[in-house]
Amino acid sequence: GIGVDSNGQAEFSVSRAGVLTYRAGLGGGVQLVWLDSKGVREGEPIEVGPLLNPTLSKDSRWLAVQKVDAKNGSDIWVRDLKRGVNSRLTFATEEDLVPLFSNDGQSVFYARAAKDGSFLLLSQALDSGAERELWKSPRMVFPVALSPDGRDLLVGQLDRLLVGFLPAD
Repeated sequence: GIGVDSNGQAEFSVSRAGVLTYRAGLGGGVQLVWLDSKGVREGEPIEVGPLLNPTLSKDSRWLAVQKVDAKNGSDIWVRDLKRGVNSRLTFATEEDLVPLFSNDGQSVFYARAAKDGSFLLLSQALDSGAERELWKSPRMVFPVALSPDGRDLLVGQLDRLLVGFLPAD
């Protein structure tokens, strides 16, 4: 029952604590809910709407999701699961896609479909909002996973997976 995006990528994330989040099916009426280990729903939906690519921080405190708006495209939103507060992370006029948390949960990696037809791989700090461009590609690229030390980023590209090195800050 895990949904896939237009590229055939399954939309799910698993935290180190073993918490699984995923998008079921297609359409704009997506509900993100907590399930126990037996698949029984716990409580009310965390988020409802046209949502794609949910991902949890490793400590399960934060949820990042791509929210799609028919008029404004898609942006990355972050929810503080402890406080129940949503914050819009990206405000670009381009499409921001496929969020992925850094290992420490202090920043989010994501892709952007640039106006010139290229794709950017970016990171943004949650505390300062500082955005950093990591890579520009003529083909669609998106973050997939980070190495345990946070120095290597597995990057998806429509027809293959690449490993890119992240420069140290």
